[in-house]
Amino acid sequence: MSTIITEAISHEDIKKRSYANLAGAATSAKNKDLRRTLEEAVHQRCNGRRPYSWQLDASEAFSLGLDCTIIVGTGSGKTLPYIISPLKTIEDKQAHQFRMWGVQSVAVNGDTYDKDLHRELKDFKYQILLASPEMTIESPQFNTFLCSPAF
Repeated sequence: MSTIITEAISHEDIKKRSYANLAGAATSAKNKDLRRTLEEAVHQRCNGRRPYSWQLDASEAFSLGLDCTIIVGTGSGKTLPYIISPLKTIEDKQAHQFRMWGVQSVAVNGDTYDKDLHRELKDFKYQILLASPEMTIESPQFNTFLCSPAF
């Protein structure tokens, strides 16, 4: 068995590469004002709040079809670009808050997921889905939906 030596890549180099990918995807996008559109939508729907630049980076990346991973602490604002929440109560509270702001949202977990909710998801009734990690891993039907090109 041989050892494969890989090039060590610094965090800074990974960050530069990621931002270059984002810039390239943004240049190729149909909506050239996507980032500004996202920022204005947050401002209008979230009581005048402005998103952090990293929230816009992740939201823009997802909107452009890029994969994205962000590691930040609890309460830092991951919900804006992401759909995964570790606790059902947090999912419910966040979904409620988004609905108060006029954004169609739903908590998707073992307590709420059924064939009716699945149909609503497939009909794109909701703009925001808040799902538990278990749902994304352990529910084949939900996972298939999340991985579908339409979603």
